[in-house]
Amino acid sequence: MQLRRRDHVNIQVTQVKAKVAWYRDILGLRTGPRPDFPIPGAWLYAEDTAMLHLVAVSEILADMPHDNGKF
Repeated sequence: MQLRRRDHVNIQVTQVKAKVAWYRDILGLRTGPRPDFPIPGAWLYAEDTAMLHLVAVSEILADMPHDNGKF
């Protein structure tokens, strides 16, 4: 499967490396430049577009309810 267009989708994950591998192997995205944020994560690209932003969160934070999509 190949994604062609989505722009700046942000997903909070607990295992960044595993998620990067999944999105790379299954959807064909590639890692690319990411600003030097204080929180670990990865930006995944389709062609030259930063399509998906992965943000690392702890297991505890991942289990908390989010009503507005922000932490």
